[in-house]
Amino acid sequence: MLKDFLIALVSVLIGYWLGSSGDANSKRKHFRSNIELLTRKLEGTLIRDLAFDAAGDFRYIKQFEMNVSDVRPHIRDRKKVRFDESCAAYKSIRFGAIGTLENNAEAEKAKAKLVSLLGEISDCAK
Repeated sequence: MLKDFLIALVSVLIGYWLGSSGDANSKRKHFRSNIELLTRKLEGTLIRDLAFDAAGDFRYIKQFEMNVSDVRPHIRDRKKVRFDESCAAYKSIRFGAIGTLENNAEAEKAKAKLVSLLGEISDCAK
């Protein structure tokens, strides 16, 4: 009888562990899909739109922050620092004036950095 109870208890614990890890994997996968969509939108955005986007609408900052807060508890502990730093860097990148070749090149570099940061954030969510 005690043996049956222990087997049932272990089965319940294993089932709970598998269920919760499956949920975390599912949330991280959904987050990575959102990041991929955001990357595609960002790549299709003109630098002039990004340069005049002080509120972060073209970078979808508000949606990004909501997605980050939903997935952060499910990020592996060893990747959380890098995840947090990359998210903060993504939100903090600013664009300067555009119009000259030099300024446009700087803006393109900033846009490329945004895309790179999104790739790093997605990698942290694996």
